[in-house]
Amino acid sequence: MAAEKMKVNAAAPPEEEEEEDLEDPMDKIRQECVEKHCANLVEKLNECSDRVSSRKKTSESCAEELIDLLHCRDHCAVKEIFKHVK
Repeated sequence: MAAEKMKVNAAAPPEEEEEEDLEDPMDKIRQECVEKHCANLVEKLNECSDRVSSRKKTSESCAEELIDLLHCRDHCAVKEIFKHVK
């Protein structure tokens, strides 16, 4: 049997088209809700966070403020998200 020589292509492979990163519409909707409808709760959470971080010994955790903010954000977003579902 004769040995066949393999042809090596030194050129780079053809470039594949770059796929666009898909954006989750929920991220944008949630951000808009936080900015437009829940700004007062963001302020309360920031105040709590500042207060807690300024103390060395405290049992306060700001969990209630965070839960209130997330509830507000998701309550607002649920009304909008189904407009984007196919």
